[in-house]
Amino acid sequence: MASDIGSSSISQSIVSQLQLQQAQRNAEQARKNADALAAQADQAQTVADRAQETARSLRSDANQAQGDATRADMGLQTQRSFSQMREQQQAVHTQVAEPGPTTHPTVNVQGEVTGQVVDVTA
Repeated sequence: MASDIGSSSISQSIVSQLQLQQAQRNAEQARKNADALAAQADQAQTVADRAQETARSLRSDANQAQGDATRADMGLQTQRSFSQMREQQQAVHTQVAEPGPTTHPTVNVQGEVTGQVVDVTA
């Protein structure tokens, strides 16, 4: 019986050692997993930081491009206005330069204007 107790005690000791070794392996694996996840998180944060910086740069470029587009629109509107004014000036100049029939009022004996005499000799 003593040998049964001794062998049972040895078996329990071996089982305890095996359980302890398994727990150590589990803990080591958990640490490796945690370290790998932390490394992935660091990489993801680096990528996110770069992406955010790229987004800020793109936003700045977009704002500058918007300003350029606004200035170009204003320049186009100014050019159109100048073009219209030039056309209107040319039309007025053409009207002034072209001789047309001259008219003189016709007055009756009471001094009232009754019509106009048109001089077509030009």
